[in-house]
Amino acid sequence: MILKNILKTFSFIFVLVILFIVLRIIFIIYVGIYHFQIGDTTSYSLEDIFLCLFNGMQYDNRIIAIFGILYFILSFIFKDRGLRIFVSLVISLCSFLSIAHMLFFIIYHDVFNSNLLGFIFDDQIAILKTGLSGEYNLLAKILMWLFINFLFIFFYKKNISFIHTLKLSKSYFLVLIAFISLALLLMFFINSAFSFKGKSLDQQIVPSKNIFLKKITTDNFRALYFVYKGYKVISKSSLKDFYPKDIVTTTQEFFNTKKTPPYNLYELLRQEVKNTSTTPIQHIFYIVSESLSKWHFEERFDSINLLSQTKKLIKDKKALDIDFFLENAPSTAKSLDSQITGLLQLDIPMHTLIGKSPTFQTSIANILKQLNYQTYFYYGGSGNWQKLDSFTHSQGFDKLFDESYLLTFAKDKNYPAPYKNIWGVSDNILFDFILENTTKTPSFNMIMTTSNHPPYDLPLEKYNIPMKAIEDFVKKNHLNISPKILAHIYWYDKILIDFISKMSKKYPNSLFIITGDHYDRYYPDNTSVAITKQIPCIIYSPVLNPYKTTTIGSHLDIAPTIIELVGKKGFQYSSFGTPLASNNPSFKIPNKLALGYFVVGDKDMIYEPKQESFVIHPTNKTLANSYERLNQARALSWYLIFKGEKISND
Repeated sequence: MILKNILKTFSFIFVLVILFIVLRIIFIIYVGIYHFQIGDTTSYSLEDIFLCLFNGMQYDNRIIAIFGILYFILSFIFKDRGLRIFVSLVISLCSFLSIAHMLFFIIYHDVFNSNLLGFIFDDQIAILKTGLSGEYNLLAKILMWLFINFLFIFFYKKNISFIHTLKLSKSYFLVLIAFISLALLLMFFINSAFSFKGKSLDQQIVPSKNIFLKKITTDNFRALYFVYKGYKVISKSSLKDFYPKDIVTTTQEFFNTKKTPPYNLYELLRQEVKNTSTTPIQHIFYIVSESLSKWHFEERFDSINLLSQTKKLIKDKKALDIDFFLENAPSTAKSLDSQITGLLQLDIPMHTLIGKSPTFQTSIANILKQLNYQTYFYYGGSGNWQKLDSFTHSQGFDKLFDESYLLTFAKDKNYPAPYKNIWGVSDNILFDFILENTTKTPSFNMIMTTSNHPPYDLPLEKYNIPMKAIEDFVKKNHLNISPKILAHIYWYDKILIDFISKMSKKYPNSLFIITGDHYDRYYPDNTSVAITKQIPCIIYSPVLNPYKTTTIGSHLDIAPTIIELVGKKGFQYSSFGTPLASNNPSFKIPNKLALGYFVVGDKDMIYEPKQESFVIHPTNKTLANSYERLNQARALSWYLIFKGEKISND
């Protein structure tokens, strides 16, 4: 009996594997080719399609493994009739989701996202009528669903009938071998390797370059899970989670106005460029460096020349280093959410709200498109990570270049392997790719690096890194840090400045902003608010002479800084931040309050309620009352996400 149940489980898994492959092929043909979602024939190849199918199988196999385990357990409880009901339900569910996904993609040009929540939050009657209108061939899709169900249930029944005709040995050894084989198969399906440790498919697979194929690589169940996460956020969060007062009072307090509603938040956030320079900026490079921190610049590391090239750049008269700069998030994903949208970090994953949230008028790419820049996002990892491809597109970026482009570039240029780890392609290849692919067309380029990150496995021996000197330095100073971490920082400094130097020669009319996504948690000593909340912000252009408007800022201030430096005087935009620099020497912000991630700061101190304040200039004041402005700004950000910009008397 046990051997027969194992064979039936193998058969069921085999049926599901074929089903998922067939459903993906139908999806590509029907949605991609028939409905032109894949683009013209120049935008994809057969290799891209096979890559999508192969990568998709790895995601699907995890779902298949779960159903396989359930089937194996149920095979000891139910006989063939009961198992047939379970199999029918599984096949019906999987095929239904795939066909529903087809319909959704045709309408929204994306995988399942928060638009699906329209069935909860929107006009359900209107949605139902739209579906039944005939525009989307609903009847044909129902017939397709029924046919697929019939075909694969019949396929399963035939397999089971064949198993029953077999005369099986009662050898315990044979049963053990069969059980081990099943266990290994399930392990491989779950972990994508013969290992007890699973791997992150988002980071390790190389998706197709074609946007459509890239989007549909992941499975429907995963997409629904992200929708569910978004639903939990939407259904549970409220304005008062961030500030205890109503939206009208919050608005009046934050903007210091007694004017009565109605309000438009974007109008209240409106600012005007003060730029007096007539020098055009052709290209903007906004470099978000993985874990780059203020503590990396400490003088004690000078003996090993840590960040020596970046420090040299800072001394250039064309460069500015913001004295005190606060992070707006504690992780890469959250940091990008805030920097891309221009909103305060709410600990709400923005990628789960794709389709529900609009393109925010505070979004940096959205604003720079108004200034006639092409907008590009570069990332060394997979565009599927945190749905970065869809998210950046939703916020105004024209295109995302991820590891699928970089790997092709690396192979074509014969870079020595390995040039990729679990997080993405090495930063030197990323920068070389940007250098080669930047054209004369004015562009805004936001860049997220990946190499300065665990497991810190760059082939350092190939890059002439003084590893022995770094190891001796760590040992001599009894530092609680791996020499590999400092070596990666050392390496990144060299390739970063090499990129800026080469790009400055190729296109002198460029602007560079260098910052980190969040502070580096591997600080070797006891931390303080000055360490845990600070990252660098460096501004450089070969053709500008910028002046500081303030000495303190946060990620929220980078977008207005860029706009102030490249926009024409009088240009208006909306932002929670204010410029850190200007070409206009008379433009100053003397009472600047920087809003960070659960931290605020001004010219005198950095204040965080749970840590001792970092005093910049001795003073008897406290920023405890000013901290309320951070909570007000977070509440207003929540309102923009879930309610929109308009506030009425209601």
